[in-house]
This record gives sequence, C-alpha cells and structure tokens, in this order.
Amino acid sequence: MKCPYHDCQKDYNVHWEAEKIDSIPSGIRDARDGLRLKVRTCKFCQRKFYAIISTKLVEHRINMPQPTIRQLIQEEEHLFDYPFSKTKFESKTIPKKIRELYNEAERCRSVGSLIGVATCLRKVIYILCDEIGAQGENYKDKIDALPVKGKYRELLKQIKWLGDNIVHSGEEAYSMGEADFALQSIPYLLEEIYSKDEKIDEVTKLLAKVRSTSGSREN
Repeated sequence: MKCPYHDCQKDYNVHWEAEKIDSIPSGIRDARDGLRLKVRTCKFCQRKFYAIISTKLVEHRINMPQPTIRQLIQEEEHLFDYPFSKTKFESKTIPKKIRELYNEAERCRSVGSLIGVATCLRKVIYILCDEIGAQGENYKDKIDALPVKGKYRELLKQIKWLGDNIVHSGEEAYSMGEADFALQSIPYLLEEIYSKDEKIDEVTKLLAKVRSTSGSREN
C-alpha cells in the first residue's frame, strides 16, 4: 500500500482502520445494499485518506445433487478514492503529454467517471502511435505497427474500441473492472516501449566512453 499524498507516497502495509456504513434511501437500491466509507491513516505522514465502497448482497446458488444450497455473499465495488495516488513512471523519456493524460484518466477513475477514463486512454494511444511514428492508414493499423508484444496490441485495440464507442455514442462502455485493468496495464506497456530507448542510449554512451578511452591510450 502506498500513501496517496504526493509529498509522502511511502510504501507500507495497513488494514482499514474504520468503517462507517451509510444508509441509502429506499427505492434507490435494495435495502440490503449500502455504501461503506473506509478510512486509512498513513503511519508516516499521519494524514487520512478515504475510499467509498459500494456493497451489495448477491444470492449465489451452489448446485448439489440434492438440495440446491442458496448463499448470500456480499460483493464490493470500489467507487471513489480521496486523494488519489497518481502513477509515477520510471522511464524519463515517456512524453509529458502522455504522462499527463494518463494521470488525468486516473483522476477520472478516482471519482467514477468512466467516460473520462475511456476518452483519456484513447487519446493516450493516439499520441503514443504518433510519437513513435507508427505507420498505417488508421490507428488500428498503427497499433499493429507498434514495437510491442501481440497481447499489448490486442489490449490497446480494445481500449481504443471502447473509447471510440463512448465518443461516438456507441452502446458499449467501460465497466469499473475494465477501467481498472486498462489503467493497470498501460504503464507496463509504456515502460516497455520507452525503457528500451533509454537502455540503448545508455549502451551507446558507454560504448562511446570505451572508444574514447581506448583512443587516448593508443595515442
């Protein structure tokens, strides 16, 4: 667990310290459902941060030979965080506008705006293709030309497709789970693409240094 405050962000493991179950007016949800406010305190900076969780009792049926067992299980959905902890990329060569758009997508997710997440991530993909100079008649072709593994290409196509549907009033939209998966996956993709260039630059500099030293010895 990492403290979400930008001037701390230290890693530590901690359990939720307090929970408060708020009731929801009848007619909006089933009476068995509710919202839970969860609170944590950073043990380093002593500031609190919060999460709002949607809870719902769902009936699961376990089919046995006889009889069928019915069991109520409480499912949780993470709705909002305050403050949100933005991703800090290790690679220094990732373009600033890509990092800023990705962090904006994270801010949208922190307040439950899935349309905002989809729109920002779609634009991240477009800018990525343009920055790298991927060739193709359209962005689907450009994604195929990116120097990444095939699974990453399929992921990017899916993110682009969902973003296109939202922008063009399509029926398909993100679920919270899909948004979280996209947000967790894209940093790995960006690091893979841009860290390669950094490593090549490091090797080039090292090689130049070795050649310079060898040349001075020969003279």
